[in-house]
This record gives sequence, structure tokens and C-alpha cells, in this order.
Amino acid sequence: MARDDQRVRLADGGEAELRILRPEDREAFLRFHAELSPETRHWRYFTTRPELPEHEVEHFTHPDPRRALSRVAWIGDEIVGHACYDLAEPGAAETAFEVADAHQGRGLGTALFEALAVDARAHGIRRFLATVMLGNRRMLEMFRNLGFTERTHRESTLVKVEIDLDQTDAYRRAADERRRQSADAAEERRRAADAEERVSVERDDGSPRSRLRRVLLVAAVPLLACVATPSQEATAPASAPAALVDAGRRDYQDHCAVCHGIDGRGQGPAATALRVAPADLTRIAARRGGAFPELEIAYRIDGRFEITSHGPREMPIWGTQLRQKLPQDETGEAIVRGRIEAIVAYLSTLQR
Repeated sequence: MARDDQRVRLADGGEAELRILRPEDREAFLRFHAELSPETRHWRYFTTRPELPEHEVEHFTHPDPRRALSRVAWIGDEIVGHACYDLAEPGAAETAFEVADAHQGRGLGTALFEALAVDARAHGIRRFLATVMLGNRRMLEMFRNLGFTERTHRESTLVKVEIDLDQTDAYRRAADERRRQSADAAEERRRAADAEERVSVERDDGSPRSRLRRVLLVAAVPLLACVATPSQEATAPASAPAALVDAGRRDYQDHCAVCHGIDGRGQGPAATALRVAPADLTRIAARRGGAFPELEIAYRIDGRFEITSHGPREMPIWGTQLRQKLPQDETGEAIVRGRIEAIVAYLSTLQR
């Protein structure tokens, strides 16, 4: 049997425990699936189904490492990620992953893959096979950045991925670099927590804008860590730092593009499955006489205002959802608000 519990440090400096999924985890696993957003379920299962069929639940929760195994990531008493493999042919297994929306981008997928690869190799599996939707940029990037030997080919709107699980020198270098970055991120977390305690440079007069400015001071460190390579950066208006806009671009593409489209015009791959057509986000300012309402959009994404263009079952209320998965203190609030403000900054660059 594969090694069960593994404590790992994530890319953002946090920690999670990786365990083999077992029958006693059934209820926690069902809650995890039920709380995934429609777009995350769409990327994973190619459908937005809110419930898993009983036979799949049984399959996932009854491991047989020689043929099929699921690992889950726990933070506290919640499952926040799931990865599995199923034997497809001798020496090769199909694999798939999903991570809770509030924890995407933290390195959970990478950690789960590496643990699952160790499990697979121990039982004679040398290759993982995956089928990924073309628009699932985060999953394709994760596979590409692991350091394993990878081969891909496109079939219509799908990408077929084949990954050799041998630990090559390239993989070892990539894994060493991930460990170094995780250690650096853990130190940045400590500094951010210290900064939160010292934030008193601006008096909070109680206004929405004052509160946003204050939490952004604390959010600055984690946001700057999200800067992409220069060739990927979005063009920022003078009022929004390029790093902020680019962090927003990444979150937008990961969470919003599946419905609103990569160009923001409301024609994402999941749009036809929604009860209400997604809004054209490139016309926000045009619908308001040319003014882009930053605070209004921030609060709508956060969930403070009623959203008229989506029912609650169609669009996650990101502020509420993200806060539930973070420490209930100023640091957690700052990170959530900072990410929302970054998305708003990116949306401002899409206006036409």
C-alpha cells in the first residue's frame, strides 16, 4: 500500500496534508465536490453536474493502488483537492485533478501530482495520461512545469497529454526549485503577517474606498509574487500597477473566462450551459457613460451587491467563498480583497 499521510509545503508557503481517499472520507469528499464552482466542475468533468454518481464515489473511496487510487489534500478538517489515477493499459494510467476554487493557484495540483506519481511508480505505472480541455490553461501549465518528460497533441477542443513518471535530472531541478520557492513564500507569509500588525499608516474613515486602500497595503506582497514574465503582462492603465493587472489577468483566465470568454465578451465554453447568458465585461464602462465603476465591480465580485446578470447558482460569490477558506483575520481578508481588486484592475483594461 502507498504511504498514506504526507505533510507538504505549498507554493505560496502554506501547508496541506495529502492522504489516500478512503470510505470514511466519503462525506467530506461529497462536500468538497458540492462546493466546487460550475466552471471548476466543467474543467474537471466536462460537465457542470452538481452531484457525483454513486458508482464514482464508491470507486474513488475504495483504493486499489495497482489499478486505481485517489489522493486528497486536507487543510484543517476540509478536503481542498483531489487527484486520481485509473489503469488504462499495462504501465499507463489515466489521471485527473480538481482543486477547490479558493485554493487554486497555491500549488496543490503539483503537490498531489508528485505524491500520486510516487504511488503509481511503486505499483509499476510509468506513464500518466490526461485529457484536458483546450481552455484549461492552469492544468496544461501545471503539467508543463512539473519537469517530467511530456508529450501532447490536440484533438479538436481537447489536449491529450502523456507524461513519463521517471525522475529525470530535469524533474529533480524543477522539484528543487519548487522547494526553494515554497520556502521563500513561507518567509513572505511571515513578513505579510507582521506587516498586517503594523498597518496603521492610513486612518480608516469607514468609507468603502478607505477600507479597500487599507487592505491593499497588506495584500501587496502576495500580489507582487504573481507577476508573470514580461511577454505575458497585460497593459495597465497609469492608475493600476502592471503587477496588479497581471495578477488579475491570471485569476480572470482561471475563474471567469470559462463563462465570460477569454476576451471578456460573454462567450466562454460553459456559457451555453448557463441559465442566463454571461455579461459582456468589455462594455461595463460603455454602459455607464464611459466611467468604469471600480468599487461597484469589486463589491459585485465580492458578493456584497445583488448580481443581476447571474443567478447565485451560476456565478460564485467570490468574496464569501474565498473568505471561508482563509484564516478569519485581517490577513485573510486582505488577500481576498487584493485578488478581487486585481481582477477589477484587469477588467478595466478590457473596456472598449
